[in-house]
Amino acid sequence: MKTTTFLRDLRTTRGEENAYLANFIINFARAAFLMHKILAQFKDREAVMQEAIKNYVVSIASCLETFYRDIYIYVLSLDETILERILPDLKTKTTYADIHSLLKDGIKFSEIVATEASFQSMAEIDSFMSKLFHPKGYLEELDSYSLDCLVPTRYTRVKMRLSKQWRSEYAAIFNHRHSLVHNANKPCLIQLSEIQKLEALALTVPQMTAELIAQKFPTKGTIRANGFPVLLLVEDVISEDWEIATDGFGIQVEK
Repeated sequence: MKTTTFLRDLRTTRGEENAYLANFIINFARAAFLMHKILAQFKDREAVMQEAIKNYVVSIASCLETFYRDIYIYVLSLDETILERILPDLKTKTTYADIHSLLKDGIKFSEIVATEASFQSMAEIDSFMSKLFHPKGYLEELDSYSLDCLVPTRYTRVKMRLSKQWRSEYAAIFNHRHSLVHNANKPCLIQLSEIQKLEALALTVPQMTAELIAQKFPTKGTIRANGFPVLLLVEDVISEDWEIATDGFGIQVEK
């Protein structure tokens, strides 16, 4: 069972429940900014670059895992039907006494349930997130989704769709993370061209996911500019002339 201290720490660092996307963008931006600073200075130092890429992949996977947990808590706190759909599939050793103790300490039931979900692999992400996109499924929803959005860096409006190979590339992020974290002896052989594709995809999928959630729930939390969804690119988040500011209409990107 997760302790009250652990769950409160998650809540404190998460902030508002509808900050799932803002948190992800900020977390991702920190890791991307560092990676691109290293790239600018040490591109010809292979050993330095491979160690930097290794840590970048681990950071990206951590950002994604946190995003899915945060958005899971958010949706479960809003939708009783989805919560009831999830409960029969949860296998936990948590006792009624444990749950009662957590609730008495001010922990929400949605927070307790969300800790039983894991998002460390593509299979786990599909399994748990598909409960939110019943009956079609999460990956299938993304396969067919076309995001009509603004791209700040390009000063244009586009319809964004994921490529046919996005699933295998997305899964590679978590596969790389697992092998690198659990075997320090293993050299990091990820090429710069691959990490550039993976970072772009890792930034895009959560933004598309957040917009899909926003379509299901009339809530705050997505990124908007002039009333349109905004799709931030890697070059946007590593820029030093922007900030995310919350207001009464959601999260706005200010340049």
